[in-house]
Amino acid sequence: MARLTLKNLTLAYDGRVVIDKLSLSVDNGDYLCVVGENGSGKSTLINLIPRFYDATEGEILVNGVNVKEYKLTDLRNHIGYVSQKAI
Repeated sequence: MARLTLKNLTLAYDGRVVIDKLSLSVDNGDYLCVVGENGSGKSTLINLIPRFYDATEGEILVNGVNVKEYKLTDLRNHIGYVSQKAI
């Protein structure tokens, strides 16, 4: 059972903010659909959870623990997502 929480998440590339102070919670058993056009930041947002890169500001919590406190291998072994190829 897991709870995912994003708190005031901000991400900037080369000084340009692409995600600005996003907060949300997803409880065990809930679904989160991230929908948008190509290049709108869906994969960027999702790739922050397994720490393929880190947020500029804010926190990502899994079961109340900041993802930065998990060993990367443990964190990534317990995360899965299905991406969809653009057609």
